[in-house]
Amino acid sequence: MNTRPALKTHLDTVVHFFTKMDVEMISTLLDDHISYQDYNKSLFIRKLGDLFFEFSQLGDTTLLVEKGECYGCSCGVSGFTFIGNKSHSYIDIVFVSDAKGHISDIYECGEFFNKRAKITKDNRLYLDKYVDFDLEEDEDDSWEGGDPFFGDDDIPF
Repeated sequence: MNTRPALKTHLDTVVHFFTKMDVEMISTLLDDHISYQDYNKSLFIRKLGDLFFEFSQLGDTTLLVEKGECYGCSCGVSGFTFIGNKSHSYIDIVFVSDAKGHISDIYECGEFFNKRAKITKDNRLYLDKYVDFDLEEDEDDSWEGGDPFFGDDDIPF
C-alpha cells in the first residue's frame, strides 16, 4: 500500500510540506530571489515558522487542507485553507503559480471562499501579525499642529 501523496508539481510539494508544518523543507523548495507576501524569502520563512509554532502551541500536529479561492483583491486566484487538526485554527493562503505549477508568490488572504461549506474554521491565525489602529475623528480634534505629547505651554524649550 502506497501512502505517499502524488506530488507532481512544485505547488503540490509546497502544499504538502505546509500540511506537515515543515518550514525547513518549504525553505528548501522556495526560490531565494522571489519575495513572498512582499517579504524577502528569509523573512517570509521566519514568519511562517512563527505561524507553525503557533499552531503547534495550540496542540496541532498537522494541518488539514481545503481548496478555495480569493474573492477579494485577487479575485479568482486559487489557494488553500490550512486548518489545525486539533484546534481548528486556520489560515487562508493564496498560491500564485504558472501553468506548470511553479510558485511565484505566496500570501495570506483576508477574503477567501472554500467551496465545501461544512468545514470547521474556528480561530484565524495570521502570517503578518499587525495592529490596525483607527482613530475616531473626534479623538484628536484638539491637536492643530502643536506638540502631541506636551500642551503648547508645556514645551520644554
